[in-house]
Amino acid sequence: MFRNLLGAILLVSVLLPIQSALAETRIGLGLGVLYNGIGFNYSKSTENGLAFGSVGCLRISTGGGSIETDGVVTSEADTTDTNCGVGFGFFSTDLFTGSRHTVGASVALNYNPDTVNNSGMEWSVIPGYVYFPNGVESRGLNLGVGGVFTYSDDDSDNPGILFNIGFHF
Repeated sequence: MFRNLLGAILLVSVLLPIQSALAETRIGLGLGVLYNGIGFNYSKSTENGLAFGSVGCLRISTGGGSIETDGVVTSEADTTDTNCGVGFGFFSTDLFTGSRHTVGASVALNYNPDTVNNSGMEWSVIPGYVYFPNGVESRGLNLGVGGVFTYSDDDSDNPGILFNIGFHF
């Protein structure tokens, strides 16, 4: 009897910290700065913000059509161009009262097979603003906007805007 009680106390003492840590973590799905484009993230709420890792695609496009050469039209097979990878970031509530408004940034490493560089790897820095109607520590919707600044060996790096809409479960 004493051994069972001791075993139960030990089990509870191990599981309570794990349950507490899991209560502060979220999985999210969406589009935007928190999701490395279209993707998902795994995040942890802190006392002053949200730290996260994400997997997603900054660009997914399909192509195809026809090419005219010397008056002869030939069709081109449909192709899909992607720019997918991983990102890590932090969004802070320190500049605002409450926990609904956040500013921060993520850094992403993506593979783009369409670049002329040898590796196809691109680094992106994505600063932004995200609004959490239920608070950053709660499950629910998030909306925002960010800028995308991409760096690679390719000279075609152009800044862009990335809108954010997602849901944390």
